[in-house]
Amino acid sequence: MNKERRKLVDEAIHLINDAIGATEQAHDEEEEAYENLSDGLKEADRGQVMDSNVSSLDNAKSSLEDALAYLEEVE
Repeated sequence: MNKERRKLVDEAIHLINDAIGATEQAHDEEEEAYENLSDGLKEADRGQVMDSNVSSLDNAKSSLEDALAYLEEVE
């Protein structure tokens, strides 16, 4: 891989690392907010949406980590 393409891959790695950090922060904050709800509110529509958000953010982080692993394999 030439220097220019290597630079592009390195930039993508940097951006994905930033996205992982932001996704993890959003996940942690949403999870904390959900955990602080009363049991009744957890069962309400808003609580269910928050629980789903936590799961979606976890899946997004996992996908970003997979993409990062592929990029780190590039030589």
